[in-house]
Amino acid sequence: MATGTSLPIAWAYLRVSGDEQADRGVPIAGQRRAIQQYADAHGLYLERYFIDEAKSGKSDRSRDNFQNMMALAHADPPPCKVILLWSWARFARNQNDSMFWKASLRRHGIDIIDVSGETPDLPNGFSVIVEALIHWKDEQKLVEIGTQA
Repeated sequence: MATGTSLPIAWAYLRVSGDEQADRGVPIAGQRRAIQQYADAHGLYLERYFIDEAKSGKSDRSRDNFQNMMALAHADPPPCKVILLWSWARFARNQNDSMFWKASLRRHGIDIIDVSGETPDLPNGFSVIVEALIHWKDEQKLVEIGTQA
């Protein structure tokens, strides 16, 4: 894809579950700003945003823009070098979905980065273990929310 720049191409995925979450968390505009700042600071050309508003992270099936992003990302050759997220919880709250899609993207040569710094930069693949714990915590939060409803 011609971008007119020699910078690596990045895409961004943004999601909020609804207005209440946007009010007490980070709304789409805030996620967009943080991701753009990260891309600028790390020399990435942010080519495209995929946004799911008022969509739960409980399942990947109900998020049309997430599904579209995944279908496009698996083209050959990969259309981007990295997908940026505000946090892992925006990507998925289902641990199995999260691990499946991240492994699939990484096998295809696409990195996934949470710009919030949730995952520390650790040697020898230990960051994957930390990511797994974060995904477990995110899924537990979803269970907790479900029991409060």
